Amino acid sequence: MLSGACSQVSAGPKPARHVTISKQLDAIVEWTKDGRAPTIPERKRLVMGIQSFREYEMTDDDGLSEHRDRLGGLNTYVKHWPEDSAARDPNNDQYLFTPWYD
Repeated sequence: MLSGACSQVSAGPKPARHVTISKQLDAIVEWTKDGRAPTIPERKRLVMGIQSFREYEMTDDDGLSEHRDRLGGLNTYVKHWPEDSAARDPNNDQYLFTPWYD
């Protein structure tokens, strides 16, 4: 998912909003290198989900809609960063809805 989102952002034009989103994707790659989990302060810095929804909310372009949804999903997953056991549990469909920071 991360590589797909990175590819979509990299393939598009480079307006300021894409540069901002691209930097956040690069940060996620760095934060998760070698199996590391992002810290809470790192996760709080992500805003690419809301940025992509604001930018592309009125588009009928299916490619941009997929792009927006993928970035939003990735943003939500990283912000909540569930423990591996919770994320793998097929019976736990609420793992992203638990409090993730104080």
